[in-house]
Amino acid sequence: MWSGASRYEPTAHAFRRHYRRLRKLVLGFVEQEMARRELEARYEPAVIADALMALSDDLCVSRTLTLNKMRTDVDAPIDSVLEGFSRPGT
Repeated sequence: MWSGASRYEPTAHAFRRHYRRLRKLVLGFVEQEMARRELEARYEPAVIADALMALSDDLCVSRTLTLNKMRTDVDAPIDSVLEGFSRPGT
């Protein structure tokens, strides 16, 4: 799907537009949570937003490709990664 969409300009344009909109929302959320001190400010907000976008993209692909094989205990390691953004730095 992504390969075909990247070669068809109207679809590629729509995907880029929606991706920018979603990233802007995620970035706003990260900045808000940093202001509330729910996220540790040891990383730039844009770095965290990009990492969350990459993680969510990979999770979507992974779940799509392994619909019948997804383990029920996969959430624990993902939670650990996400908790790393909010854990106070050393």
